[in-house]
Amino acid sequence: MASSLKEVTFGDITIREYPIILGDHPSCTGVPITIDWDYYGETTRNFELHEYHRSQHRVTGSGSKKHLFIPVQKRSQMLLDAGYTQQQIIGRALKVAEIKRLRAESVMKAQKEQLGLGKISRTLMTGLNNLVIGVRPKLVKATTITARSA
Repeated sequence: MASSLKEVTFGDITIREYPIILGDHPSCTGVPITIDWDYYGETTRNFELHEYHRSQHRVTGSGSKKHLFIPVQKRSQMLLDAGYTQQQIIGRALKVAEIKRLRAESVMKAQKEQLGLGKISRTLMTGLNNLVIGVRPKLVKATTITARSA
């Protein structure tokens, strides 16, 4: 039986370029960036060639995602290069800081409420367990049934 080798090849890929805009995600320090919905450029390349060139510039390391992190200063510079003013960048950074503060406040409030509900629930269950009802249920006399086969 002859073994058949299987091979996978890829064709061309289309790469779209999107403008960088001010973001609003509060998970980062400083001002967040994101991409716009509309793209301004599109190129088509051979996939294999693209991956080869990309691998030459890719950061190699311990497998961490650290190379995906963009420092605050670089993000600010990217936005300045995209045409935003310092006032716009600072304004967005302050807005994001306020969103972070409000989220943290909501988390704290929810945790306090959850702790309070836990105490109320335990007190309520203890009270229900200790509750004496004025009407006692009627006791039914036990009956024994014996089954016999013929």
